[in-house]
Amino acid sequence: MRVTPNSSSEAVVLGPDGKLAVRITSPPVEGKANKALIKVIAKKLGVPQSAVSIQRGEHSREKSLLIRGISLETAEKMLVG
Repeated sequence: MRVTPNSSSEAVVLGPDGKLAVRITSPPVEGKANKALIKVIAKKLGVPQSAVSIQRGEHSREKSLLIRGISLETAEKMLVG
């Protein structure tokens, strides 16, 4: 997934490369963008924020997330559907 901080609005879309693209309004300072990413994904999936964690890419725009309590297929449908 590719994250774009400092966006004018928050959204989760499917990028042209087939990967998820997440736009968040928070700046990439002091972990604010990562916290906002977790909040946006958790809200969109209807899971608690504690169920979402960043597995790879904490300091990068390219990230991998671990989401507990929901299947990959269900998560994909809910995020881009």
